[in-house]
Amino acid sequence: MVCRLILCRSAKIDPGILAALTAEAFRTRLAAVAELALQMEEERTSAARAACLVLQRHLQRERDYQVRRAITKALAEEFEQPAEVMICCSKPPPAP
Repeated sequence: MVCRLILCRSAKIDPGILAALTAEAFRTRLAAVAELALQMEEERTSAARAACLVLQRHLQRERDYQVRRAITKALAEEFEQPAEVMICCSKPPPAP
């Protein structure tokens, strides 16, 4: 829980999204995954990296097939980007 709080504070991930990710209803979790996937599209931001980390960690314990599939798809799309684009959860590139 401490890690989630740190991610939430540092990257401005809405605590409601994190709560939705642990909801009982799979559609609520699916909506949270969709919102985090949108945040991941914001390249080179701390929110994108945090969203990626949250999804990677949640994938390990998600029980619903559709939610796992949505997480896997979001992460796969992130890792398909060209090498010169910062990949999810990597450190920011050095300053020029």
